[in-house]
Amino acid sequence: METASTTADLLKHGLIADTEVDAAVETFMSDPKATLFVLGNVYRLNPHAAVKAYAFARNNLRNPEASPGLKRAAVRKAILLARPERR
Repeated sequence: METASTTADLLKHGLIADTEVDAAVETFMSDPKATLFVLGNVYRLNPHAAVKAYAFARNNLRNPEASPGLKRAAVRKAILLARPERR
């Protein structure tokens, strides 16, 4: 499988929708162990790996003083920085 650009690049070029990124965030927030999310019926993303690879998200998710909004924003950024694979 070929590696695509970042999720943010796919979003910027209209290859996926913002609602799909929101859904990927929601998937992770509901199940932090989720390992598969399909974007645009063409790309697949591992939300768990995306968050694990982004220290800011990892640190905020572990911080009991971090607000839910900050945690969600950190997860979103991790997903935007991830490089989904083409299915």
